[in-house]
Amino acid sequence: MANNLYWVMVLMLMEGNHTLICRTKLRKKNCNFSNMMKKLTLCTILLNFLCNSGYTQFKKYVFETGKMGSPFKIIVSTADSTGLAKVVGEAFSYAEDLENQLSDYRATSDVSIVNKLAGTGHFYAIKKQFKAILIESLEAKNLSQGRLNVFAGKLVQEWRKSRKNNILPDSLMLARMSKDIAGDCIEFSKDSSSIRLINSTCQIDFGSIGKGFVAQEVVNFLVKSGFPQVLVDAGGKIVCTQVNENGEKWKVGLELPQSKELADKLILVSNSAIASSGNTYQTLSLNGKVYIIVTGK
Repeated sequence: MANNLYWVMVLMLMEGNHTLICRTKLRKKNCNFSNMMKKLTLCTILLNFLCNSGYTQFKKYVFETGKMGSPFKIIVSTADSTGLAKVVGEAFSYAEDLENQLSDYRATSDVSIVNKLAGTGHFYAIKKQFKAILIESLEAKNLSQGRLNVFAGKLVQEWRKSRKNNILPDSLMLARMSKDIAGDCIEFSKDSSSIRLINSTCQIDFGSIGKGFVAQEVVNFLVKSGFPQVLVDAGGKIVCTQVNENGEKWKVGLELPQSKELADKLILVSNSAIASSGNTYQTLSLNGKVYIIVTGK
């Protein structure tokens, strides 16, 4: 009987421990091409159904570089990595452009130029991303009654000097600076395309707000580029969607206080943002005491 049969097609799908085999066989004497195609079509439909019903395997791809003085990581979960490297390269380029706008670590960035012009009365034109984060920052300052203040850049600079020179800043000077930035610090031009800082004490430092903003912008870019399952970690400021189409959550580990060891319990997150902070790294040890800085940003 084996000589009277032809195997026309074998389709195989393997996922984990599941194996599907679709086979079509025809008898030699009654070979009917129409029946053969019906069987093959049915087999193909079943295969496509399984591929779109959870059998597709998602794989995580990790890309990392340095942005805004911290590690900057992109993790993409996808079953099809076609074009992924190109899109991630474009995402890093976009993050670079945002850093050139928002990072006070760069002398030629837009925010650094705005800070240099503080108190001179000169306006400086800003891009839409700069304007967007600035508006959010002003709202945060208002809602927190001034406690969350991105104009505390000069206070942060004094802290950086303290850590470098191993000496505490003058408390009276800090009190004076805090008073100067408590009120209005910024003015927009009539068309809202340019800004100026009212006095030289007002210095913009977006800090963690800036990192979170860049992470969200990069997530939005990746989703629009065809990779909807992503996580972006901008120096501990994490924004994510979900791991796969089934809604699986990302697992995030936190370092234990005063340690670089991870906590046993993981945090499950999806379609949200999470940020961490602490005194493990940014400290000043002086005369047997450990100092940390708390600024309004």
